[in-house]
Amino acid sequence: MKILALHSVGHDSGAAVVKDGRVVYSIETERLTRRRYDHRVDLAIDAVVSQPEHPLNSFDWVVLTTPIGHPSVTVVDKPRVMERLRGRHVLHVETTCEIRGQRLPCIVVTHEVSHAMLAVHYSGYVENCLILVNEGQGQFTQNALFTYHDGHLDWVDSDVLPWWGRGLGWTGMGVLFGMGNSPGVAGKLMALSAYGQPDEVIRERLMEIPDKIVTDRSYAYDIATKLHDTHFADGFQRQANIISTFQQLFTETVTSTVIEAMKRHRCGALAMGGGCALNIVTNTTLRDTHGLTPSIAPACNDSGHPLGAAAYAWQKLSGNSLLPFPVYIVGIEETPSQRREALRAGNLTPLDYDEDIVVEVLAEGGVVAMNHGLAESGPRALGHRSILANPSIEGMKEKVSQRLKAREWYRPLAGLMTTEKFTEIFPESPDSPHMLFDYQIPKSMMPEAQHRDGTSRLQTLSQSSDPMLHSLLTKFSAYTGVPGLINTSLNSAGRAIAQTTDDMLTDFLRTEVDLFVSGNFMAWRK
Repeated sequence: MKILALHSVGHDSGAAVVKDGRVVYSIETERLTRRRYDHRVDLAIDAVVSQPEHPLNSFDWVVLTTPIGHPSVTVVDKPRVMERLRGRHVLHVETTCEIRGQRLPCIVVTHEVSHAMLAVHYSGYVENCLILVNEGQGQFTQNALFTYHDGHLDWVDSDVLPWWGRGLGWTGMGVLFGMGNSPGVAGKLMALSAYGQPDEVIRERLMEIPDKIVTDRSYAYDIATKLHDTHFADGFQRQANIISTFQQLFTETVTSTVIEAMKRHRCGALAMGGGCALNIVTNTTLRDTHGLTPSIAPACNDSGHPLGAAAYAWQKLSGNSLLPFPVYIVGIEETPSQRREALRAGNLTPLDYDEDIVVEVLAEGGVVAMNHGLAESGPRALGHRSILANPSIEGMKEKVSQRLKAREWYRPLAGLMTTEKFTEIFPESPDSPHMLFDYQIPKSMMPEAQHRDGTSRLQTLSQSSDPMLHSLLTKFSAYTGVPGLINTSLNSAGRAIAQTTDDMLTDFLRTEVDLFVSGNFMAWRK
């Protein structure tokens, strides 16, 4: 059986293909266009059906996650489908859809459900699991609770969080600070938290604001105007204190809600989905303070919808769980000839990859742009589409974050180390392969990959997940004594993460990147 899964309406559109329980292809539209949060699913469909092995007539089912209504994918009885889904916690509806003149059996999965099911998949389909889906706006809710028992996903509650515990709460803070309301605002704001201190007066004022702030856009702007008139958010330190207070409120609310719900529903495990599952502080508090390590998909935001919908549909249609799949699954890997020609087109000289040279470049303070294998799923670079640098060299954070990527000065860079080195340093901690938790590390160890509070958002890398990069990290650590590298995403300001070698060169050819790695080739900057 073969399934085409689509997230067709809204930001972060994309597609996935499942054959006989295995994910064989995945694409996020923004990786094709370099436009962040791109909604043009027709381009993702093009990317699928252009492959000889995936013509439209080869699919037994199409799976759509709500909302639906893109002109490229027509649900023949959309009013009936949406009316059914509006029933109390209905998870899916079977129907028929039309794509490019072909009618195919179709399953429409509710937005919240695809988030929840991807989280269940990354839990290993553990029994008696509570799932919190917390995001900006789902199909029917801004947050929802599910349980997973005996192979069944049940929707048990909706909108259980006050506004300061929701994704749109972060958007509201973005409006207050004049940053707008794009999906990327939350990440910028979270970085401010480490520079401030929670304040009881600020806390009281925030809690006085009614939930209407996240349901009525005009009201949110009105509140922002009134607060500005009182100089509530004047100055960097004041803003940092506000966000630190808001982060504390968010974390306390989410943790207390899931702990109480786990007791109420007799759940022994926790999984989380939706964009709010990217909140490192909350994830780390759940782990370190409450002994709960939530299962979180690397593509827990809307880019993971095709995979989550596919996981749900496969289980419903076959009675079996979707097989595990690697995080490196996005797109089609470039051939050696394509990589070589792209480097030459950039007026660079392709050389055979030499690990020793790359280690020396990094050790001496050079910056390496890394593009190899398939791209990683989700919003974070995990080594296949990354900028790598030495975190022990003073000024490297400024060079990489501000000069290369034009990011705000206060935003931190993440660290990357082998699983073996991580275990030496944190013997009691589970691995962190998807960069979803903070770790307190000595300042002398990786100073340029630390945040203001001494934490680093570490990714751990096993030899089996990425032999090439694991070998590089091992040799770099042995050569320098530095346990890991800076790892940040391979994209310039405002662009989606680079998918191809040409994308990488478009963003960084005329920058301070010293060495470009593309698969088994490397090239020096001119």
